[in-house]
Amino acid sequence: MKLKDISIILMTLGFATIVSSFLDFYTYMYPVAIKNPEWVFDVSQRIADTTLLPVLGILIFLLGLNFSNFRRNKIITTSAKVVFGSLCVLFFSFLSLNTILYGISMKSVQNTKIQALKAENNNSKERINTVYNQNKKDIPVEEYNIAMKQLNDNLIYQINYLNLIHTKINIKTLLTLLLFSFVYLIAAIKIFSLDKLLQKRRTLLR
Repeated sequence: MKLKDISIILMTLGFATIVSSFLDFYTYMYPVAIKNPEWVFDVSQRIADTTLLPVLGILIFLLGLNFSNFRRNKIITTSAKVVFGSLCVLFFSFLSLNTILYGISMKSVQNTKIQALKAENNNSKERINTVYNQNKKDIPVEEYNIAMKQLNDNLIYQINYLNLIHTKINIKTLLTLLLFSFVYLIAAIKIFSLDKLLQKRRTLLR
């Protein structure tokens, strides 16, 4: 297989990766509900899991371009530089904003889930109290106290477990969004210098 054929495969693969990643982002984000903390919390995690794909597709496409005869065409290299450099700047801005929004929403979502656990626990206590008040003669106080203690212990365990899970998720998501925002910034800087990089390659090949 010739280098020319490989370059076409790489460019096609890169383009397909970019398009599929944009479709993923579209399905994650539509319909947009940026004012809803739970929406921001959920979508940010999905974006963090797939944020590698666009830059990977861009790099694969540019690698194919570098191996192809199109690298000698000034119009094509300039267009690639502008389009992909702008995309990287767009993703840098988007991920930076996403990091801020996620940081704002994560505590609200966590508190909402904790309140839901407390409400469920209180409902269980009310049901036990109702049964106990209706059957005081048949239910020893010790059993009632044990049941209430179990509910309290269970609530503490659930809250601690929820806090632990959220801490892990938040650290992973924030670090991924933050790190990849810088990856896209660096990629944008390098892509906007694409002409210089290709010129160096031409010089080395002479």
